[in-house]
Amino acid sequence: MDMSDRRDALKGLASLTVLPVLAQQAHQHSDATPQDNSAPKAKFFSEAEVKELGEWVDLIIPRTTTPGARDANVHYLIDGLCHRTPAAAKAWRETLGWLRKHSTNRDALLARISTEQKTAGAKHFKRLKDTTIEQYYTTREGLQTELGWNANTYVAVFQGCTHPEHS
Repeated sequence: MDMSDRRDALKGLASLTVLPVLAQQAHQHSDATPQDNSAPKAKFFSEAEVKELGEWVDLIIPRTTTPGARDANVHYLIDGLCHRTPAAAKAWRETLGWLRKHSTNRDALLARISTEQKTAGAKHFKRLKDTTIEQYYTTREGLQTELGWNANTYVAVFQGCTHPEHS
């Protein structure tokens, strides 16, 4: 599967998982302070670990004609998730350690564990892939640059799938 096919597949997954979440979030009020535009800083992992995590997420969604996961600071978003959620922190500490221990060639490792089922590698690959996709498509780079979604469209009627074989 080449990069454009993989990216198209990820776009499809994102539209199924991220947009409903965003719609729900649009109705929630936030008491967040204005965003600080300075460079992100690690909150849970060390800066070296966040950098390593950035290399992993970049293998899942690499830069093409649009920004990749590392460009969108997905690794810092995962770090923030771990900072806020003890269960996520424990799981990601385990995943990052497992990936580090088993990776002499990251591409080959990901290719292998992406096809495994019910193994430790499959579990860690799923966490890396799913969280990278979820976080990427909540960023400006994922939503606007990649998908072209600007929250400025109105659909009067959603007809669903129009393929005759799916009717």
